[in-house]
Amino acid sequence: MVPVRDVLLNPYAWEGLKRSLKDGEAWIIELGNQLSLLSTATLEPEPIPLQLRWLIVGTPILYYLLRFYDEDFAKLFKFGLNLPT
Repeated sequence: MVPVRDVLLNPYAWEGLKRSLKDGEAWIIELGNQLSLLSTATLEPEPIPLQLRWLIVGTPILYYLLRFYDEDFAKLFKFGLNLPT
Protein backbone atom coordinates (compact mmCIF):
# COMPACT_ATOMS: atom_id res chain seq x y z
CA MET A 1 0.00 0.00 0.00
CA VAL A 2 1.49 3.31 -1.11
CA PRO A 3 0.22 6.82 -0.32
CA VAL A 4 -0.06 8.47 -3.73
CA ARG A 5 0.78 11.91 -2.31
CA ASP A 6 4.17 10.64 -1.10
CA VAL A 7 4.93 9.11 -4.49
CA LEU A 8 3.98 12.28 -6.34
CA LEU A 9 6.10 14.46 -4.04
CA ASN A 10 9.26 12.45 -4.74
CA PRO A 11 10.81 13.24 -8.12
CA TYR A 12 10.85 10.26 -10.52
CA ALA A 13 9.00 7.97 -8.08
CA TRP A 14 5.72 8.06 -10.05
CA GLU A 15 7.43 7.17 -13.32
CA GLY A 16 9.39 4.42 -11.56
CA LEU A 17 6.21 2.98 -10.07
CA LYS A 18 4.50 2.96 -13.46
CA ARG A 19 7.55 1.39 -15.14
CA SER A 20 7.63 -1.39 -12.55
CA LEU A 21 3.94 -2.10 -13.14
CA LYS A 22 4.32 -2.13 -16.93
CA ASP A 23 7.45 -4.28 -17.04
CA GLY A 24 6.98 -6.44 -13.93
CA GLU A 25 10.53 -5.59 -12.87
CA ALA A 26 12.26 -3.17 -10.50
CA TRP A 27 15.57 -1.50 -11.27
CA ILE A 28 18.15 0.21 -9.17
CA ILE A 29 19.00 3.26 -11.24
CA GLU A 30 21.47 5.95 -10.26
CA LEU A 31 19.86 9.38 -10.36
CA GLY A 32 22.72 10.75 -12.48
CA ASN A 33 21.99 8.14 -15.15
CA GLN A 34 18.30 8.90 -15.05
CA LEU A 35 18.98 12.60 -15.56
CA SER A 36 21.52 11.86 -18.33
CA LEU A 37 24.31 13.45 -16.32
CA LEU A 38 27.85 12.17 -16.10
CA SER A 39 27.97 9.09 -13.93
CA THR A 40 30.84 7.33 -12.22
CA ALA A 41 29.02 4.01 -11.94
CA THR A 42 30.22 1.35 -14.34
CA LEU A 43 28.04 -1.61 -13.39
CA GLU A 44 24.28 -1.77 -13.55
CA PRO A 45 22.51 -4.42 -11.48
CA GLU A 46 20.07 -6.80 -13.14
CA PRO A 47 16.38 -5.94 -12.79
CA ILE A 48 14.50 -7.64 -9.97
CA PRO A 49 11.37 -9.54 -11.09
CA LEU A 50 8.18 -8.36 -9.37
CA GLN A 51 5.01 -10.31 -8.81
CA LEU A 52 2.91 -8.02 -6.71
CA ARG A 53 -0.01 -5.66 -6.78
CA TRP A 54 0.17 -2.02 -5.86
CA LEU A 55 -2.55 -0.34 -3.87
CA ILE A 56 -2.30 3.41 -3.96
CA VAL A 57 -4.37 5.44 -1.54
CA GLY A 58 -5.16 9.12 -1.65
CA THR A 59 -7.81 11.78 -1.87
CA PRO A 60 -10.51 11.83 -4.54
CA ILE A 61 -9.02 14.95 -6.13
CA LEU A 62 -5.68 13.18 -6.68
CA TYR A 63 -7.53 10.25 -8.25
CA TYR A 64 -9.37 12.50 -10.70
CA LEU A 65 -6.24 14.52 -11.53
CA LEU A 66 -4.21 11.39 -12.24
CA ARG A 67 -7.03 9.85 -14.24
CA PHE A 68 -7.34 13.01 -16.36
CA TYR A 69 -3.67 13.94 -16.85
CA ASP A 70 -1.88 10.57 -16.87
CA GLU A 71 -2.73 8.47 -19.91
CA ASP A 72 -1.35 5.29 -18.27
CA PHE A 73 -3.29 5.62 -15.02
CA ALA A 74 -6.52 3.91 -16.09
CA LYS A 75 -4.60 1.03 -17.70
CA LEU A 76 -2.31 0.40 -14.74
CA PHE A 77 -4.78 1.00 -11.91
CA LYS A 78 -7.94 -0.81 -12.85
CA PHE A 79 -9.94 -0.15 -9.70
CA GLY A 80 -11.69 3.13 -9.27
CA LEU A 81 -12.58 5.48 -6.52
CA ASN A 82 -14.16 3.92 -3.45
CA LEU A 83 -16.13 6.55 -1.54
CA PRO A 84 -18.33 5.81 1.47
CA THR A 85 -22.05 6.00 0.69
